[in-house]
Amino acid sequence: MRNNVKKFILYSTTLCMIFMGGAKIKSCRDKAEEFSDQVVHYTDSFQDDSFSIVAHRGYSSKEFENTIDAIALAGESPYVDYIEVDARLTRDGEIVLSHTDDLLSTHLIPYDIEEESLSDLQKKKFLPTTENQLLHFKNSIQNGYSFFYLDRLLQTLHSYSLPTLEEGMESCGNKKILLDLKFDGNVDSFLSALKEKLGTSFSQAIILQSANLDALEKLREVLPEYSYAAIVSSKDQLSKASSFDMITLRKNLVTADTLKELFGQNKKVAVWTLNHPEEIMQVLQQAGDYYDDLYYITDFPDVVSYCLEKTYSKKKK
Repeated sequence: MRNNVKKFILYSTTLCMIFMGGAKIKSCRDKAEEFSDQVVHYTDSFQDDSFSIVAHRGYSSKEFENTIDAIALAGESPYVDYIEVDARLTRDGEIVLSHTDDLLSTHLIPYDIEEESLSDLQKKKFLPTTENQLLHFKNSIQNGYSFFYLDRLLQTLHSYSLPTLEEGMESCGNKKILLDLKFDGNVDSFLSALKEKLGTSFSQAIILQSANLDALEKLREVLPEYSYAAIVSSKDQLSKASSFDMITLRKNLVTADTLKELFGQNKKVAVWTLNHPEEIMQVLQQAGDYYDDLYYITDFPDVVSYCLEKTYSKKKK
């Protein structure tokens, strides 16, 4: 299955490139190679910076998202400051790491996490979904970075095992965790499981995050020792989100006025999800003087770190 997906992607890419013409192909390849060399040189010589980089779903541009490999790679990368992972609840009240509830095993059998026990899920290997990675590749074609993003996409195409929350935490190294809670119709049981698994032991290491602000408010009553981040994807959510410690803004909502207001309320502000040089520059232009106070959430921590340092002079954290 993995090989078939790779062949499909390569075949589709080849057709696109044929229509683009030989000169265009060479230009794109050269640009991607130059960009890759610059990023590698930057990360190999990295010492310190002034920015807060959050590895989205682990280092999900080099390993499949929310896996131990992706989390461990983010934990080992010195330019990564936080690791964001997605948490879901199994049928028997265990917490596993996955962005989606729907999984496809290597035997092409579909599974829903909330309908399966942990022991059954741990017996299976799953196929990676490529929607997120294909989106990166699609967005890169017009700006000439297509070969760079295609290479990253291919790195993630391998089967994986579903990790537990405990396994993910053990793989983070000394990095703090942004734990994105994916509530379904199981808020009360999820809250009970989080109280049991976390207690007060990890309040300095974990920020609890969700787009379900009602569930997040209930969780804060259960675990008041933790910091909380509200995922905001529209302006009308900002007033409700203002009661939480951190606001995780969709990138199109970033303006200097919005940031001024939020920082005036002593909020931490994260921006999601930045993966391309153009996206980074657009957010920086909108952020104005608040650029160095943001948390940058990205599938490509090396790219974002490099682009930020290239744009602004190095400062000590």
